[in-house]
Amino acid sequence: MSKAIAAAMQPFIAKYGTAAATAAAGTPIFKETILTAAGLESAYGKSSLTVKHNNFFGIKADSRWKGAKAAYKTNEQRKDGSVYVVTAYFRSYAKPEDCFADYVKFVQGPRYIAAGVTKAKTPQEQFEKLQKAGYATDVNYSTKLKNIFNSVASWISTHPTAATGGATVLLLLGTFFF
Repeated sequence: MSKAIAAAMQPFIAKYGTAAATAAAGTPIFKETILTAAGLESAYGKSSLTVKHNNFFGIKADSRWKGAKAAYKTNEQRKDGSVYVVTAYFRSYAKPEDCFADYVKFVQGPRYIAAGVTKAKTPQEQFEKLQKAGYATDVNYSTKLKNIFNSVASWISTHPTAATGGATVLLLLGTFFF
């Protein structure tokens, strides 16, 4: 599985790594958290919400959102893991960089601060705090983020020349996880 995840993340990081690093700069949110969450939430940039609306994180548009929005059916989970479908409005962005910046702002809101997201010492800890804050209803959200992060890091560790060997994508991966 780590090969498949690494293969999906390579072009994704190459394309959006700069946007994540720019959004993370000067904040307590790790660029690794941003890219890992964006990869999972957007199906590595291939979801309809991402392609049509530049929403990489599944950020919903509640009554406070004043920008463009789009309605989509989405799966939600109850605490017992059972799934139900709802139609929800999601934020729509003019460009990916706007979404990445909004995500960083969003996860520094009061409920995320209270859950410790901004005090986390590692991306893995940030994944746990995001789940604790209720970022997603998926009962395995933190585990899925950790699996993506660990799979890519594992792939890099088994391909030592990849992190130093010339290809932009692989250099970004090396920078991203080490």
